[in-house]
Amino acid sequence: MATLSIVHGIVLGKRDWREADRIYTVYTETFGKIELLGRGARKPLAKLAPHLELLSEADFLIVHGMVYETIAGVENKQTFSGIYEDVSKMLLTSQTLSAFNQLTRPKQHDEELYLFLKHWLDFLHTCPSLRPERANFILSAFLLKITTILGHRPEVFFV
Repeated sequence: MATLSIVHGIVLGKRDWREADRIYTVYTETFGKIELLGRGARKPLAKLAPHLELLSEADFLIVHGMVYETIAGVENKQTFSGIYEDVSKMLLTSQTLSAFNQLTRPKQHDEELYLFLKHWLDFLHTCPSLRPERANFILSAFLLKITTILGHRPEVFFV
């Protein structure tokens, strides 16, 4: 018997799978980073696809299967659309999500990390346009903070 659960998460990425499906990488409050199967998400009239855009915060109704968890329903909460208004913010978000995906492991629950990601995207959504040198500084701050949360805080010794 299949089990259902409702999880709250943020869409980090997506990739095509088979003929008309997509696999979405979602960071959730309860399960950490998981991969969810969106059946028929590549079809032109797919009902779930508009709610599953990159950087969407949503509630997911998922069916736990043998191999993949399948998305049965989704309710979009926030889209962080302010990030798409500026190229420098889009580039910074791309770099931070790439680092986030590389530093996190699947199904490793960490509520502090989820809250940090949500606050980070809220910050990028509301901040004004970024100059390149400021974007580099903000990227460094992100990397320092995420490595600290993951337990790899760098130590600095002054001589």
